[in-house]
Amino acid sequence: CKNLAMRQANGDYLVLADSDVEYEPQWLEHLLGAFAPDVDIVAGRTRYEPGLFSETMIICDGGMFREKSGPTHGFFAHNVAMRARTYRHIRFDETLGKSGGGAVEQLRDLLRQQGTCTWCCSRACAQHHYPGFFRTRLRLGAYRYRTLRMFPQMQVAWLARIPLLGPVLVTGGAMAKAWARAVR
Repeated sequence: CKNLAMRQANGDYLVLADSDVEYEPQWLEHLLGAFAPDVDIVAGRTRYEPGLFSETMIICDGGMFREKSGPTHGFFAHNVAMRARTYRHIRFDETLGKSGGGAVEQLRDLLRQQGTCTWCCSRACAQHHYPGFFRTRLRLGAYRYRTLRMFPQMQVAWLARIPLLGPVLVTGGAMAKAWARAVR
């Protein structure tokens, strides 16, 4: 779907959004308002719906994102805007899966190598609704594993190399902190 949008778009900007993401009222204005002359891509800030595993999703999938606006290397394909000079020359690799995972990582890596300027706009906020935490982690982990095998030179955080290790470590740490607070 996103590649089709990229092929058929004819405006100065292309905004990618998903139906399972809830966007704040001023999201689009903030996202498009963050473009400067040297910025090719503006990534919004995504949060996961509150729950036990929200922090693990942010750390493992969005470790490249900033709490404050500024340069970044990452974006999610559901909260991003691109200039025409960028979206007309790129595509997601559909052989890596339809929904995120390896295709987004491979494209982010390619854009980083090309020197594309990506800006994180912390005011362009969205909340992603993720059903089935472990099922999702396994699916994304499988994409990530396949991507790393196909593109071994890709720079990926060590937590991303083992799909369930990151969430287990982060959740374990959070539980240990909560237990320590309860004991006090």
